[in-house]
Amino acid sequence: MRPTLGPLLAVLALSVAACGDRLSRERAAAAQTHADRARAALEKADYARAVIAAETASAYDPLDPKMRDLALRARLTALAAAPQSVQVDRPAELDYQAEVLSERDPAHAHVYKTARGYLALVRNDEVSAEELLREATSKKPNWAPAQVALAQLFVRQRKVDDAVAAYEAALSSDPKNARALAGIGRLFLDKGQADKAVEALSKAVEAADSAQARMDLASALTARGQGGQAVEHLQRAVALEPRNGEAHRRLGEWLLAAGQVDAAQQQLAAASQLGAEPLATFGLGQILSRRGEHAQAARHFEAVFNTDPKLLPAGYQAGLSFEQAGDAANAARMYTRYLQAASQDPTEAQRVADAQQRLQRLSAPLPAPAPKPGTAPKPKPPSGSP
Repeated sequence: MRPTLGPLLAVLALSVAACGDRLSRERAAAAQTHADRARAALEKADYARAVIAAETASAYDPLDPKMRDLALRARLTALAAAPQSVQVDRPAELDYQAEVLSERDPAHAHVYKTARGYLALVRNDEVSAEELLREATSKKPNWAPAQVALAQLFVRQRKVDDAVAAYEAALSSDPKNARALAGIGRLFLDKGQADKAVEALSKAVEAADSAQARMDLASALTARGQGGQAVEHLQRAVALEPRNGEAHRRLGEWLLAAGQVDAAQQQLAAASQLGAEPLATFGLGQILSRRGEHAQAARHFEAVFNTDPKLLPAGYQAGLSFEQAGDAANAARMYTRYLQAASQDPTEAQRVADAQQRLQRLSAPLPAPAPKPGTAPKPKPPSGSP
């Protein structure tokens, strides 16, 4: 008799089912392992590791909505607490996900509202941003990232006192919050409070070293008369971020002021290549002027003025350099352009007065040549003669 296939198929089905159950359990176990690591990383504010671990968990068990929610939570937390670490390429999608998670995961609604606040700022919607961020701070007043985000909104709105208060609220919850320390340090620097700025920015560098914090600390030290210490921070800024054109430019300016022209040129040339324009070109123009290469310096200064007419010293320097190069026509042209842009600016009063005098001298008619010795001047023809 031929054996029937029924029993064999039944055994095979049971084997497949058993294998499927085993693989499903293994996937779930692996997903849980990565999910636990993601949560631990979130607790430690290690957002890069949290995002990687949570997305790995979701990849192992893509059918478990909890794993997908965790992956979204990790990314949105990174956006809320460390926005510089997240590339926002699809803001509408992120905003929708944050809105939905606020309902699915109300325990972390303050995180999602802070993320939505940043996303509102991306689309320049300051009204919605403030509403969302205030909701976040009301839900969890001691969560520093929401206060930092609110402070940054106030900075954008030029509400300096409100920004300082928000940063201080963040620091009362998290005294080592690097973003709050750096932010309030910059505000102190802008207000001319150099001592407070140095204190806050020094703590910011200790909490999370960055090129921007180093540059700001260098400015604060310079304002306090400690330029020798400032250059060390500028050099460190360049070392931290070799592709940061602004760091190269700031170091180049310091070196130029210190008389280290060759080293300054190297840094400013690097800054120009890295896009720190037009101020890098202005610095290179200053170097050319110091070396007596006035025609080239004039072209550099004119290029800066053409790029940004608000950089009024560039227009003045272009006229002065053309004049020093003996090019009176172009000197007069640039002095005229400069005066048209700067005549109503009280901060330019001294340069404006000098440019007016120079332009008047350049525009004056040349005196008649003196007669040669021993020759009488040619008599004028009598009135009415042809």
